[in-house]
Amino acid sequence: MTFRTQLIAERHRLDITQTGAAKLLQVALRTVAAWETGSSVPFVTQVGALAVLRAIPTPGDTVATPSEDSPVKATETLAQP
Repeated sequence: MTFRTQLIAERHRLDITQTGAAKLLQVALRTVAAWETGSSVPFVTQVGALAVLRAIPTPGDTVATPSEDSPVKATETLAQP
């Protein structure tokens, strides 16, 4: 899956417009539009933009917090695709 298709999917999951995504990511609307059309790709410093959108829960999402009985290890999180 390309960056552009992932960005579009996350924007649709959050039910936000390109303008809304641009505000959340602190980039220009034309930047989000260019990323989604594939006419531009994010700079290395902007690659985290998709992670920002993925981190936003939607209504109905369950958020698990680690307990002392079952701590989440960084290696477990990094190992997931």
